[in-house]
Amino acid sequence: MICAMHNDFDNLNMLRPNSEPRTTEYIEEIIQFIQGLFSSGHAYVAVNGDVMFSIKNYKNYGSLSLQNFDKLRITCNIPNKYKNIKKNLKDFVLWKICNSKNFVWNSPWGDGRPGWHVGCSVMNTKNLGCHFDIHGGGSDLIFPHHENELAQSVSLYGGSYVNIWMHVGLVTLEYKKISKSLNNFLNLRDVLRMYDGEVIRYFLISLHYRKPLNYTIKNFENSYIALRRLYISLFGMNMNISPKENSKNYLYKFCMAMNDDFNIPKAFSILFDISRKINKLKIVNFNKAQELAARLKQLANILGFLQKDPSFFLKNGKKENTFENTKIEMLIKERDKARSLSQWYIADTIRNKLFKMGIFVEDTAHGTLWYR
Repeated sequence: MICAMHNDFDNLNMLRPNSEPRTTEYIEEIIQFIQGLFSSGHAYVAVNGDVMFSIKNYKNYGSLSLQNFDKLRITCNIPNKYKNIKKNLKDFVLWKICNSKNFVWNSPWGDGRPGWHVGCSVMNTKNLGCHFDIHGGGSDLIFPHHENELAQSVSLYGGSYVNIWMHVGLVTLEYKKISKSLNNFLNLRDVLRMYDGEVIRYFLISLHYRKPLNYTIKNFENSYIALRRLYISLFGMNMNISPKENSKNYLYKFCMAMNDDFNIPKAFSILFDISRKINKLKIVNFNKAQELAARLKQLANILGFLQKDPSFFLKNGKKENTFENTKIEMLIKERDKARSLSQWYIADTIRNKLFKMGIFVEDTAHGTLWYR
């Protein structure tokens, strides 16, 4: 599964993290963490043998999620046989006693496995320290997961644990959360059969990170069209030139947008502003257009876009058509030959044939451009 995850993320141009800790590698440290909570009076053994975190001595429980526990229906869907095993129904598991032979470790409280939240606290503090800057996650993890992680970490180490919590909006399908439990989830590899990975990446960050993102074919198509516009402006440009000082104002504007709580929509607007100017300058001042193209590629690369050859993306960015590129290229060459001989009727006939195949042809000063 980890190898499959890496392959999927690579297809989205995601950089690998420096470290990918696993809970199973920190069992000894987790047991020590729980023992520390016992010593500070924040843990106890429940009636059924599970080790529980007691929120009684933690006064700020709910400060992250701002839950109103007076209105929270904490008894809902809890079987009667489980209602008397904890001192408080809001207490949560630190160590779960298990009879299964799989994924079970020895502990002072019996054979079992870590609770859902404790592994995160231990891996974070061991790799980042007891107090660090940024903690990320989906908005569905604010409560109870991050609330519980915060409670147990602060109870043992004191301090604020995390300076900034960054929670991303969920991807929805027909405005419902995508999840296996609802059986409405999508495999990334299935979507990659339809669009290039850069299109999917564009779609996923097209809104501000805290807002929910609704999956529809139309939204994917809009992402493809938008990305195609950027690639069209780079067509015929030298992609190996570094940006120059006279376009540095765009870098400044881009950084201002990104520093504003990762305002990606604003950053996108800057990219399209550069793209429009490139298209105008290609005719009147090619060198200036080239300078702006270098800046556009530099800024887009920060977001993981425009990393392919423009000609390749424009031909392969959308994969739902099955026409062979060799057949298309052959027709393009026939049309170019007809145009060179001023055989306009033949050239127009080939253009119309390509159009019926779903291929759009554009004649530029740098050659014939085609895309689906």
